[in-house]
Amino acid sequence: MALGLPHPSPSGLRARTAARPRHDLTKKAPQWLAGGVLAKNVAMGLFKIDSPLLVMYSSAKIESQEETLVAEPAIDKSFKFKIAQYLEGRLPTNCDTCGTCSAACPVHQAVTNFDPRRFIRMINLGYKDELLGNTAIWYCALCNTCTVVCPQDVRFKQIMEVLQKIALAEGYVPPSFVEELRKIEQECQVYRCEQIASRLIEANPELKKTEVS
Repeated sequence: MALGLPHPSPSGLRARTAARPRHDLTKKAPQWLAGGVLAKNVAMGLFKIDSPLLVMYSSAKIESQEETLVAEPAIDKSFKFKIAQYLEGRLPTNCDTCGTCSAACPVHQAVTNFDPRRFIRMINLGYKDELLGNTAIWYCALCNTCTVVCPQDVRFKQIMEVLQKIALAEGYVPPSFVEELRKIEQECQVYRCEQIASRLIEANPELKKTEVS
C-alpha cells in the first residue's frame, strides 16, 4: 500500500480553486513583456492575437514610439563651428551661464523666455532647428547691452545677428521679413517717443515737444 497524501475529491479541488485570488494580468504586463513571455504565449496559443492584453501592449508600444520620435529634436554638433565662421573663429563656448546678460537684457525684462544664456547653451549643444525655427531669435533689440556686461566676453549681439542671417539663408524666414522688421522697429520708436512726450507734457505743460516724424 503506497503512502502519501489522499487524492482530493473533485468537489474539494473546485472549492480551493475558486478560493484563490484572481490576478489582473494587465497589471503584470510589463514584467511579462520584459522577458518576451507574452510573445511566447501567443506563439503557443495560450493568448489569442486579439486578446485584450496583447492589444493593450501593442497600443502602448506604438504610442511610446511616437512620443519618442516627437520628443527627440535633431542635433547638429557642427552648428557652433558654423556660428564661429562668422565670428573670426570665436567659438561661443566660453559662456559660464552666470546670467549677467539675462539680468541686463531689456527684452528679457518683458519676455522672460528670451534668455541669452539659454540660446548660447542651445548653440553649443547643437539645437540648430530649435533655434532657427523659433521666433525668439528675432526679439533681440541688438542693443549690445549683453556683450558689454558679459564677464566672459561672449559677443551675444553678434551671435544673434549671425543666427538671423543663417535663418534667412536657409529658408527658415522669408527675405521679405527683413523689410517688415525694419518697419516694426521704426513704428516702435515712434510710439515710444510719442508716449514719452505725452506723459512729460501731461506732467508739465510748459515743456516743449519735439515733433516725432
